[in-house]
Amino acid sequence: PALSLQLSQTLIKKTHPGTRLCRECISVFCLSAKAKKEQAPVRVGSNSNSRISLIRFNGGQHREPIGYAKRRTTRSTSANLNSQGKLSSCWEGTINRTVAARTSITPSLKGTLNLRRFIIPYRVYGPEAPCLLFINGVQQSMAMWHSFVRRFSRRYRIVLFDFPNQGGGRITSGSSSISLEDQVDMLNAVIEATNCGTQLTVCAASWGGVVGLAYAVRHPQRLKSLILASIGTKANQKMIDMISRSLEIPELDRLQVAETIIENFGKELPAVMKQRIVGQFQRMGADALQAFLDHGATVLSVRELGKVVDVGKVQCKTIIVYGENDTIVDFEDVKFLVSQIPHAELRLIKNVGHFLHLEKEELLDVYEDILASAC
Repeated sequence: PALSLQLSQTLIKKTHPGTRLCRECISVFCLSAKAKKEQAPVRVGSNSNSRISLIRFNGGQHREPIGYAKRRTTRSTSANLNSQGKLSSCWEGTINRTVAARTSITPSLKGTLNLRRFIIPYRVYGPEAPCLLFINGVQQSMAMWHSFVRRFSRRYRIVLFDFPNQGGGRITSGSSSISLEDQVDMLNAVIEATNCGTQLTVCAASWGGVVGLAYAVRHPQRLKSLILASIGTKANQKMIDMISRSLEIPELDRLQVAETIIENFGKELPAVMKQRIVGQFQRMGADALQAFLDHGATVLSVRELGKVVDVGKVQCKTIIVYGENDTIVDFEDVKFLVSQIPHAELRLIKNVGHFLHLEKEELLDVYEDILASAC
């Protein structure tokens, strides 16, 4: 490791003077140095009839070097779809973006909540500005949103937290299972503890989106907008088969559980992210693993989102982001969900799957466009 650090420091010093590289960044920097520069993202925007937008990312994976920020100019095209999904108009222009420096950002506030039998750690980044609160997917942690912190914390107040069995979250007593009502209570406690106010935007992924919708129904006056990624109304057949197989895996074979997840809906992830999933499950405690399996059983028993959340009561603006290569959420089901939420629209992202920005960080450009209209 010491030799790798020295060689990497020497290389980055020649290419980007004044920049230092820590040990934790070596593997990411090497990935950046080898990656091929991809073509510009192509946006296809929505109109009021279709409520569907398409965004396409062409080419291979590309990551900017660590600690390196530059102005990037991309060509963008947009097309409006009418209610029949046909092209009605188009435009082409130039978009200037600043790629955020990959440096660590210190939270302005760190805390831990003790709510009944739950321990909930949280972090706050950025100034006293419009608040963005992020809800993790199952078995993910605050770390999944760090690219958002780097990109947006200068303009927004960003709040991250972990549910129990995620990151530093814990259960102090009782069952390892957590109900949706418990999760909504925890979300509310974090919002109150971090003084997010009554006009915040909630960004969520996968099951986190279900929690966000449930919160919006319970506390309609507190939310300005919801941005929900990779969410539908029910598990498709592939998800049902995957959960069923996972429940049959011997409890101690954590590697097989991780490989099942990657094989079924993580193929689009970069190699380094796949390695992190494997490492996460190998380090996972018995309680956390049981909670993960219990959640899978809950998904199978619920079957439909409408049985646990009345999405027709969501009053705030809602943007649903869906990757066309998502194998465990069907596009037709996502369109149905959009039709059930009064003020919802859909962003269809080409060439990405369930994990969206974790597969291609360039997807943050799409979130920037969404935030410009939602916040």
